[in-house]
Amino acid sequence: MASLLQNEGYRISVVTPKIFRKSPCYEEQNGIHVYRFPFFAGNKLLIEYRRIPYLKMVLYFISGFFLTMYVSLRHKCSLLHVHWAIPTGLIAVVAGMVLRKPFVVTVHGSDFRMASEGAALLKRIFLFVCQRASHLNCVSEVMRKEIIRIGIDGEKVSTFPMGIDNAFFETGKSRGRKLNGGPYIIVSNRQLTLFTTFLRLSAAILSSSRKSRR
Repeated sequence: MASLLQNEGYRISVVTPKIFRKSPCYEEQNGIHVYRFPFFAGNKLLIEYRRIPYLKMVLYFISGFFLTMYVSLRHKCSLLHVHWAIPTGLIAVVAGMVLRKPFVVTVHGSDFRMASEGAALLKRIFLFVCQRASHLNCVSEVMRKEIIRIGIDGEKVSTFPMGIDNAFFETGKSRGRKLNGGPYIIVSNRQLTLFTTFLRLSAAILSSSRKSRR
């Protein structure tokens, strides 16, 4: 997304958490400034914790807020765009208020699930962020409908599915082995933490494959 916006003539600066120890705190990628804020991640994404790491989220917010302020002032940013309403959206709310800048939030799903299944405080934070945002992007129409259902104005909610890097298609063209027949199913196993979930997914895939052969 940053590269596409840059190609359209926008000046882009990225603020992102420093997850891995070897990642630099600052680097420039094809003219895009990338800043990483530390929060004692320990080489582990927040989404990978079985329980919500509240202390790490507080450190995440504090460190991310100050770096966002620094980058916004240094590069004179006119708009903030954040991924995930929790915890990053809260950074945008506070930074946007201080800087008097609008912000857009992309809700991916894990943040909505956290608000729906977690403590009541998380749901309040999620609603607060969504209400204060200038606009919301959802990665699916189902999620958009759910966000509208909990009280967010539908006029400010759009569906914007996650795209695929063009390099993916270029890599596919260079493959020596051709896939014949079908159908083919691509499975993302990031959230397959429970064996029962894996079994249900496998059954659904087998059922879909049988139906397509009829």
